[in-house]
Amino acid sequence: MMRTLAQNLFDQTFITDSDDKVMPNLIHQKRFQDDIEVAIANCSGGWSISQDLARFLAHAVVTLNSKNILEFGAGSSSLVLATSLSVSGGGKLTSIEQNPVWCTETWKLVNDKENVDSFMIVAQPKLSLGISGVYFCFKHCLEDIASRGLYDLVLIDAPQYFFGRDGAVPIIYNYLAPNALIVMDDAERYNDRWTLFRWLHSYPGLKLVYYNPTFTKKGLAILRFQSRKSPRFSLVHWMTSLQDTGSLLLSPGANRQRKGEF
Repeated sequence: MMRTLAQNLFDQTFITDSDDKVMPNLIHQKRFQDDIEVAIANCSGGWSISQDLARFLAHAVVTLNSKNILEFGAGSSSLVLATSLSVSGGGKLTSIEQNPVWCTETWKLVNDKENVDSFMIVAQPKLSLGISGVYFCFKHCLEDIASRGLYDLVLIDAPQYFFGRDGAVPIIYNYLAPNALIVMDDAERYNDRWTLFRWLHSYPGLKLVYYNPTFTKKGLAILRFQSRKSPRFSLVHWMTSLQDTGSLLLSPGANRQRKGEF
């Protein structure tokens, strides 16, 4: 029932084009001619981000002069971001990762990048409550996240769908720099679109500046942090989050995958 009531708001929230011309231009930028393109070439297969997304992230660092980056999910994206920071003069990279073993070799390369202060937070998402509802969240990482802010670029590529991604924005909202970008991969997925809906209506300081459900067949959403307006409560957000989280908790397949992560 709540889905039906929210559908009109949902349709009004999402856009196929934006008055923000910067994002589409960055999406379609040309290839690099240096170490960044080598790092992008490593983005292939498995859980890796796509090369198109990797190239956009690199341009976001180099063109927009991003200097303090936070990513949910380490791996090939970490190397692209660290290389881009190094090439453009240096900066900070903070990665939250549930299973660091799988990206050990990549992270060694990240640590070797000159002028890059790289730091990995090893953590597991836990069930939490917040202004936008019920969700899995890296809440116990808040002290580390706060100490490394303010962030001007955030990549959300974790946790996996069997946790949901609602918990990302609640823990970073107070640690975003003015005009910071939040980039969300896999944005065409049904539950993740509802995640975006809840973020945009719970955190009025955010604006959706790019949404493309067909980007590399997985979808891409980009939000801009405009101002630190107070979050707001909505019964619709809570009810839809309860439905989404409940479906994840009751799904035998999702439960098996979550237990495999812990």
